[in-house]
Amino acid sequence: NDDADAPSIASVSNVTVTEGAETDPITVTLSNPSTTTTRVEINIDGGTATVGDNDYTDTTFWVRFDGGEWQ
Repeated sequence: NDDADAPSIASVSNVTVTEGAETDPITVTLSNPSTTTTRVEINIDGGTATVGDNDYTDTTFWVRFDGGEWQ
């Protein structure tokens, strides 16, 4: 059974976006490398930002790990 070796998300770096910045890097680390391509869905919400100020947009994106990759 190969399910025992399936990776899980071990960590996602803490992200604080600088006011006015377009992007900031996020590091996603798997518990172990996968033997096949693995896709992970990441959802980011506004945290302490407020909708009334229009200073954030919730974002969802996918991270792709090719076989053997873990970060």
